[in-house]
Amino acid sequence: MAETVEQMPELPADTGKYPWSTWLDGQVWKLVPGKDFACGIGTMHSNAKMAAWSRGVAVTVRRRDNCIYVQAHLVT
Repeated sequence: MAETVEQMPELPADTGKYPWSTWLDGQVWKLVPGKDFACGIGTMHSNAKMAAWSRGVAVTVRRRDNCIYVQAHLVT
């Protein structure tokens, strides 16, 4: 039978290619291609959206000057 618990379990540590737990901590992060990621700008934009979704947060992603800027927000 289902039960209530005190809190949500912690997310597992990042095991993928990118440190999404850090980049989605609520601060604004500037990600530079070739330095912070190896895929195209459009792919990284999609990756950020999917990483946020899988962690239950919303994210703002902007492309400027051939870089990606990300900031996570709690979903309300």
